[in-house]
Amino acid sequence: YGFYINDIEQRNTGTFRKGPAYVSDEDVFSIYRDTDLSRYEGGAAQREADGYPLGFQIEQNIYSWGFGDYADMLFIKYLFIHPEEYQDTLYDCWMASVMDVDIALRTAPRAGAQNDRARYYSEEDTLNLAVQWTNGDRGEAGQGFGYLGFNFLESPAVDPDGFLRTDKKQFPVQEQLGLRTMRNWPITVDPLTDEDRYNFISSGQRDGDDGPGDRRLLRATGPFYMRAGDSARIVVGLIRASTATGNDATGTTEDMAELLRKVRFAQFVYNNQFRAPRAPDISVIKGYNNGDAFFQVPSRGWLPLNNAVVIQWDSTSEVSIDTLE
Repeated sequence: YGFYINDIEQRNTGTFRKGPAYVSDEDVFSIYRDTDLSRYEGGAAQREADGYPLGFQIEQNIYSWGFGDYADMLFIKYLFIHPEEYQDTLYDCWMASVMDVDIALRTAPRAGAQNDRARYYSEEDTLNLAVQWTNGDRGEAGQGFGYLGFNFLESPAVDPDGFLRTDKKQFPVQEQLGLRTMRNWPITVDPLTDEDRYNFISSGQRDGDDGPGDRRLLRATGPFYMRAGDSARIVVGLIRASTATGNDATGTTEDMAELLRKVRFAQFVYNNQFRAPRAPDISVIKGYNNGDAFFQVPSRGWLPLNNAVVIQWDSTSEVSIDTLE
């Protein structure tokens, strides 16, 4: 998948001839750590007494596209790094992706947030899928709102002792921990203490549809052990789809047919290293040769005529190959 190069002297086409490796139409990359205790609830003194920081660096990539089925998929890749400098082992680790999505009209976001629904898709555990939709009784009815799916495209694999496996670059879904906990709850009952939050994440509970409300969704994987220097990669897919009938969403398996198709397609795309159709390679504009004289125009690469322009380029685009198209 490539790595961020944190060295401006290497970030040039002399070192990397084709420039940076973009995976999607728009790659977004960020790095953050948990070491600034002043940003914690309770303040630095309390959190230091509680044993923080744990010592994590997270490298996050967001991938998105703008065409076909790809336009309805967004992948978020988290690389949780436990730096060697901490020289300790972390046991019984759980990672959770939490999102608070409101499915509503832009003209009435607060009212529309009160009637959202969600559930774990228990009909097929291997999809590692949570689904959200809206009742449609607060102005959303008939607007074409469908489903939003959240699935774990990748989660860690562990050895018999519970430590992260490093013997492969990528593990098949059946060897991964998968989505172990899926919680669906109203924001009025957020778990507030560290212990409550850990128990909430690690419960192994997979919530069904608890009716409409302003709901939050949590998807968690674990447990796994991390030695100093280990990294855990978790990839979450956000997939949107219309209903089977084109009417308002009902939350039934039959109505989610289009979502399920796209979820399986997203897994295929991810398993094949984000394979997507790509544009032809860029040709080199060469100027114009009329047979008698060669008009080389390096600064422009074109020849102006009376009511016309002549352009000449090499065959780079024509001979480039995209196996998907």
